[in-house]
Amino acid sequence: MNSPQRQERRNIRYPVHLPVLLRLAHEAIHARSDNISVGGVLVSSALPIHEGSTVEVEASLPSPGVQLSARGKVLRVLPQASGNFSVAIAFDRPLELGRSGLDSGFDGKGTSTPPREK
Repeated sequence: MNSPQRQERRNIRYPVHLPVLLRLAHEAIHARSDNISVGGVLVSSALPIHEGSTVEVEASLPSPGVQLSARGKVLRVLPQASGNFSVAIAFDRPLELGRSGLDSGFDGKGTSTPPREK
């Protein structure tokens, strides 16, 4: 059986640490990405977000002119030792970024790093 969590874990995750804006129905939350794949993103947020919430995810990638914008659903929220919350979001549709986006293997700082498979 393919659960959304299993589906997301089949994609290559890139350790990208960028500011992210999460838009919910009645608020916007600033967060930071921990990793991203074509199927979803894991962010660190100072505020918890209800599991099952629909969110719009917005981030500017380090490649010039590449803007990430996707709608998704919060799969899980876990407390971190820092007091923040890890928020796993599955995108409604896989991202379609070409060589200047996720396929280039960047680390969020403008340097290249090999992608992490999980």
